[in-house]
Amino acid sequence: MPTPRVLIVEDRFVVAYNLQDRLQTMGYSVLGIAPSGKEAIRSTMELQPDILLMDIRLQGDMDGIEAAREIRAGCDIPIVYLTGHADEPTLQRAKLTEPYGYLLKPFNARELHSTIEMALYRHAAERRVRESEAKYRALVEHSLQGILIARDVPPRLLFANRPCAEILGYSVDELLSLSPDEVIRLIHPADRAKTLERIGITLSSGSGSASDEVRFVRNDGSPRWLQYYASLIEHEGQPVFQAAIVDITERKEAEAALLEAHDELERRVEARTADLAQANLLLKQEVAQRQHAEETLRRRNRELALLNRIISTTATSRDVGTILQDVCRELAVALDLSQAAAVLTDEKTGQAIVVAEFPTGLVQPSLVGRTIAIKENPAFLQILQQERALVLDLSRDDPHLAPLRELVSCSSCISLLILPLFSEGALVGGLGLCAKGSRPLSVQEVDLAQRVAEQVSGLLARVRLAETQHRLGTAVEQTADAVLILDNNDSILYVNPAFERATGYSLAEALGQTPGLFRSNWHEEGFYQTLHETIAAGQVWKGRLINKRKDGTLFPTDATITPLRNLAGEVVNVVATLRDVTREAQLEEQIRHAQKMEAVGQLAGGIAHDFNNLLAVIQMSSALLQRQMQPEDPLLENVLQIQSTVTRAANITGQLLNFSRREVSRQQVVDLNQLIDDLDWMLRRLVGKDIKLFKSLAQDLRPVQATPSELEQVLVNLVVNARDAMPNGGTLTLETANTVLDEAYVAENLDARPGAHVQLTVSDTGVGIEHEVKPRIFEPFFTTKKRGAGTGLGLATVSGIVKQNGGHILVDSSLGQGATFQVFLPSGEGVAPQPEPKPDVVSDRATVGQTILVVEDEELVRNLTARMLRSRGYQVHVAGSGPEALRISEQCNGRVHLLLADLHMPEMSGLEVARELQSRWPQMQVLYMSGYSATGGLVRRVLDEGALFLPKPFDQHTLLEKVQAALDDA
Repeated sequence: MPTPRVLIVEDRFVVAYNLQDRLQTMGYSVLGIAPSGKEAIRSTMELQPDILLMDIRLQGDMDGIEAAREIRAGCDIPIVYLTGHADEPTLQRAKLTEPYGYLLKPFNARELHSTIEMALYRHAAERRVRESEAKYRALVEHSLQGILIARDVPPRLLFANRPCAEILGYSVDELLSLSPDEVIRLIHPADRAKTLERIGITLSSGSGSASDEVRFVRNDGSPRWLQYYASLIEHEGQPVFQAAIVDITERKEAEAALLEAHDELERRVEARTADLAQANLLLKQEVAQRQHAEETLRRRNRELALLNRIISTTATSRDVGTILQDVCRELAVALDLSQAAAVLTDEKTGQAIVVAEFPTGLVQPSLVGRTIAIKENPAFLQILQQERALVLDLSRDDPHLAPLRELVSCSSCISLLILPLFSEGALVGGLGLCAKGSRPLSVQEVDLAQRVAEQVSGLLARVRLAETQHRLGTAVEQTADAVLILDNNDSILYVNPAFERATGYSLAEALGQTPGLFRSNWHEEGFYQTLHETIAAGQVWKGRLINKRKDGTLFPTDATITPLRNLAGEVVNVVATLRDVTREAQLEEQIRHAQKMEAVGQLAGGIAHDFNNLLAVIQMSSALLQRQMQPEDPLLENVLQIQSTVTRAANITGQLLNFSRREVSRQQVVDLNQLIDDLDWMLRRLVGKDIKLFKSLAQDLRPVQATPSELEQVLVNLVVNARDAMPNGGTLTLETANTVLDEAYVAENLDARPGAHVQLTVSDTGVGIEHEVKPRIFEPFFTTKKRGAGTGLGLATVSGIVKQNGGHILVDSSLGQGATFQVFLPSGEGVAPQPEPKPDVVSDRATVGQTILVVEDEELVRNLTARMLRSRGYQVHVAGSGPEALRISEQCNGRVHLLLADLHMPEMSGLEVARELQSRWPQMQVLYMSGYSATGGLVRRVLDEGALFLPKPFDQHTLLEKVQAALDDA
């Protein structure tokens, strides 16, 4: 709470200052001391204190009471009088200023403090009351309802708001000047008694409320409808009557208008109902007259009605049997015949078969299904000759009519009308009508039946044509090839569903367009010109077209475009059939790519083989040089550099062999998940901190049969490739899963094999691969990196390793959308793991007396190998070919302990040499060597047989290890 601010009005300064000290001690803020009434007025208006302590008697021409009167007139500030005079006249004068307290001098501190606090509290309370009254008065004054308050004793209106006065047509002052009786007289006489009764009950009960709708008469005499809500409330300690009124005149008028409209509507409905009843009576009379006229018209036009029904029957059904059954029924009923039947002829068998009859099943068995030999039946023969209807009298004793009598099931039928049915000049059937008793058929009846037969003949012709068209249409609609028909202006008249599926354009979109709608402009302009010239010349054009779908993609088609001629030989339409050969083109492209890669692989393998021989020479020569040098020899560094370069070259050669699937490796059962976990630390170091590496490894992953080092190379190469695609960081994801490649998948991917596979997926969020580049990413030496940043063998090596292990690789990528590599490896589930090979250790035991035959077609390799072996004390014989090796073996004194032979030589392979020599010396050991071998070829065969193998290039240490291991096995 803020500190109360006090203004002291006292003309005696000693008293004033003493009072000031006491007030400040109590915690009040004294704004100043006014010694006179005028000074008190000025200080109050200027300082606006919270309370005034004013002496009643002041020096000058204005005492404290007069000053207080002027101050209270200008502002609302509580005043406490300080006086030593308490005579009655002075007090009465002081009361007129409504002071908030008196302090009689002398007074103590407690009296001073309590008087001031009570004055401040009372002033604050009165202010809140005034504010509340102002708020509620504003609400009442701005209410949409009229509000008035009256008391009963003495009767008087205490309050009325402005809306109340406006509703009743008075001003507020005028309304308040009325007595309650005058207000009651404003109520319409018809409603006055009821209203007074309800209000009287409310007043007499002393509680509750009343509400009703009554009519009032405004000050201007106009009647109004009012709704009032009356209740008793307490005002200044006495019960008073309070009422709220709302003008509902407009609502009442609207209700009255609505009621009047409702009454008017009811009157109109009654009148309309009477009119409808009269109209219905007239309509019934008119219908009766029309029925009589129609009956007369039907009797006059019975024959025409029959013909119309026949036409309607033929128009609403396409089933010939159903139509002929209906025709038989209509003819039999219309002409009052005992029986009617229909037959259809078969040109191949020369017979006619009964397909319909009426009445159905007149006797058993039915005629339907029975056959008639046309050439043996005199009626059909006569019809074929005369080509018109035939009327026969079955009562005649004519043996030629015997077959017809057998067909007639009604014994009373003695007159038979046979109507031929022709289509395109050929007899296709007939109608047989039997008349009852001896009643002859009139000329008019025969003529009517003839017209019906003509109608049916036309129907049969249309049905045959429709069947032919339906077969052709069905063939075109259901064919897998796209078909379109053009007019002479190259506008499309028709396309089949296969066209819609192939191009993406609907029938509605294609109609009226030209073939330019799906023309790709992939071919040269001369190609299209030749095509148009061929068609214009009326010749058939066949060839492959590259067309464009609605979505802009291109697709190849094998097209046959045929011009159609009319009877005059003019070309009136063009029919084009387009067979989508996208899949065939993809397979052709895969075959071409596979053949190209196979050729590149063979070339790479051959180069690697020859290069390995050269590397072997360099490696062995440098090793011999190193052995002859001292550690301080200045040329030793050059020799070591040569060996380092040879090692790098051998690694590149190994990548070439992996690509060409000619690298020799030992396969074993591998857990791909375990291999990825083992390489986790290295892979995270490879990708760096800016790339997030995630793994999603299948829990039940099947094992694969492969070489772990090769799988590590595949994984590392793919991770490095992904890292290089994300120079600004990104996300790399490794996933494994079990999957099965079915025959449909293998049919579209020639290098895939069906069966259970393990899938390795490497995905990145990098720059992606351009569409034009994607087909070449697995080619050796192809790279999009800057010069010196890559050899182009990484992905080629991956492809070679995957294919070497019987697997399949796919890539899904687009520019700016990252890349996903999917590697599929055949499952090795069920294959027992192979034992780890024992490490070879070169011993220092004596080698004197052990004979080695070296067979190598490359002279430098042969000589250096022999030189290294001789340096270890072995007795070495050399041969440049298989036949030479056999000749030398015959000249050897004693047996050969070890054959060191190159597997691939021109005349005889190393395997053939070994077989020849082992037949002579079964205990002879064999060590094969080679720069390459085809997968599934010689190296794979000897490795599967458990033979020892020495890959080129090799150094002296590796050579001696392998030789000693081979001799130790003996």
